[in-house]
Amino acid sequence: MKEYSKYKLSGYSVFFLLGMLLTALPALMPVIKEELRLSYDSLGFIFSSGSVGFFIGSFFAGFSIEKFGAKKNNLTGLFLTLAGVIGVIFSENALALSTSNFIYSFGTALLEIGVPSIAKKFVSKTGGVMNLMHSLFALGAVFSPVVVSLLISSGISWKVFYIIIAVSTAIPALLFSSSGTDFHSLKTQKDINGSFGFLKLPIFWMVCATVLCYVFSELGVNSWASTFATDHMKFSPGNSSLLPSVFWAGLFVGRLFSSKFVDRTGQIKWLMLISAVGLPIVFFAQKPIQNYLFMLVFVFLSGTVHASFYPTLQSIIMDRVKNGVGFAISVFSAIGSLGGVFGGLFIGRISDIYGISTGYFSAFFFFAMTFVLVYVIYYLFKFRKE
Repeated sequence: MKEYSKYKLSGYSVFFLLGMLLTALPALMPVIKEELRLSYDSLGFIFSSGSVGFFIGSFFAGFSIEKFGAKKNNLTGLFLTLAGVIGVIFSENALALSTSNFIYSFGTALLEIGVPSIAKKFVSKTGGVMNLMHSLFALGAVFSPVVVSLLISSGISWKVFYIIIAVSTAIPALLFSSSGTDFHSLKTQKDINGSFGFLKLPIFWMVCATVLCYVFSELGVNSWASTFATDHMKFSPGNSSLLPSVFWAGLFVGRLFSSKFVDRTGQIKWLMLISAVGLPIVFFAQKPIQNYLFMLVFVFLSGTVHASFYPTLQSIIMDRVKNGVGFAISVFSAIGSLGGVFGGLFIGRISDIYGISTGYFSAFFFFAMTFVLVYVIYYLFKFRKE
């Protein structure tokens, strides 16, 4: 098998696995909440622990890739992911669940940064390949809640799903082990200082601010839609658990579509168009009428307009940073994960004080901020030419 084919296959399998993990816990949370008798604050803590793990792992990944190479970084990420998943299987309380979520999220951070860091070895423009790879992430996120819903409806333990995940890590592990392509750069101190030159670019920080707001908005739907639909809309847990899958179905469709057009249209112009179309759609996804079909449709459409942001913003970083791309993606991902940290805690706290309806809707304001920041980035590109 050619190295590029092996790289794509390993990347697709990893991102599919990461997508499954991202939506599994939110989809299962109504059942886990009841089983462990958790408060909304506890839910926020559990969700945020994963974002903290991803945040710390993101910072570590940049140094890991530069010093040890992407291959060792990715294998380490798979090991930690497996360890965290096994921890979830044996969790009996909120603290154990939070700790396990932290561990596997740390591992997924290494993978989410390690796999894209090699892309520049094969392609000059990364917008299309990143959107395509992230579409497999979305497909995994679609697949996960469907299986979860079937398990819940059949009365099978939710822990069976994590056993499936644990076994699935063997596929990318074998592909990584047999790969000869790597990104490995042992630098002198002078070279390392040069690798951080991207930190001086205003556009870099605006892109990071945009991804922070975007992740807050995305996880607001992904992490809380099931709980909102069960507790406020009074839909059944089985129907509610399908909402993250519907959201990620939209992401899958949106990313497949954007992989064909983002490089042709231009990265920033594409995000401007999507964010403008997305404002009314996201509003109704966060503030639906009392009808399951209505919420289903707008959650799906919300996924399609959210789809392009993360991979396209990531590709902007990859295409513009010449030195220290591993560090740049690391910082970008770490800052993005803060949106998940603050999002989980913020929505949990607002929901406990003002109700789940208000907490869930608060994520809309961060999509609106994403819209504003995209236009700021456009003007930076247009007038500053950085």
